[in-house]
Amino acid sequence: MIREANLDSDLDFAAEMMSRYDREAITGDDLRKVYAKRPDHLAIRRVVAEVGGKVVAFGASYQVTVLPVGWFWMRLYVDEPFQGQGVGRILRDDLVAFAEQNGAKNLHADSFEDGDREADFLSRSGFEIFEVSRPLRLDLEQFDPASDAPVEVRLQSFAEEPNVDLLYEIASEGDRTAPNGLYWGVAERSVWERTILASILEAPQATIFALDDAGEVMAFSSVYPRSGDQWTTEMTAVREAHRGKGLGYAVKHAATCAARASGASVLLANNEISNAPMTAINRRLGFVESPGMRVWRRQF
Repeated sequence: MIREANLDSDLDFAAEMMSRYDREAITGDDLRKVYAKRPDHLAIRRVVAEVGGKVVAFGASYQVTVLPVGWFWMRLYVDEPFQGQGVGRILRDDLVAFAEQNGAKNLHADSFEDGDREADFLSRSGFEIFEVSRPLRLDLEQFDPASDAPVEVRLQSFAEEPNVDLLYEIASEGDRTAPNGLYWGVAERSVWERTILASILEAPQATIFALDDAGEVMAFSSVYPRSGDQWTTEMTAVREAHRGKGLGYAVKHAATCAARASGASVLLANNEISNAPMTAINRRLGFVESPGMRVWRRQF
């Protein structure tokens, strides 16, 4: 039997499954906070499957908050003793139908590069590989800001000059002109403010701009708290005219230092492997790569 998830009683199970299969600890309270931030007008369905009155699977299909209309994501977790019994297929059909009925143009899912079983399931479900990204982790207690200093450039934090219009503009440009040519798109302004901007405002001192002599912004990098002492990177972008000058490393180095000074002990990131400049920056900072994540897409 499948039913809509109860956000009070079912999210602890969902968090347990995510922690086990996504290889990254998360709690039910963390999930509740994430869902509380979602704008009410964005479509989402959260379902569980029960066998003998016991919850054995959790799935969600939802419009992605930080991407344009029509981009949906699917997450699906089945407790190991109940895998291979058709539970995943039943939830999948429900979640795919929900996305299509709510105007999805693309439905995405992800799996680890070494997750052959998940890859086979998604491939048989009509998904194709769209991109591969690598989860990254930087131990800030071991990070030495002086070990590999960046180029000298004038820096300014979002806390010093909270220009929301400028931040949205450069984030949109940075995504649209990404070096790997992969255009995800940036969400409509109201959604972006409710999600990304709301997170940035939790630690505005850790969003860093690089300015030229005239005070014009050339690049920025943003990090913010995620859970406890773990922080996460949002985006690093350099305007096209200023690429190749070491500015990406400079702003991300400064944002990393700001997170460390603010009490963060771990910094998390994801890096699309086709984005060679960002890969080089992250390796230079000392991020350690985990097994890659395949990003899958099914188009409607």
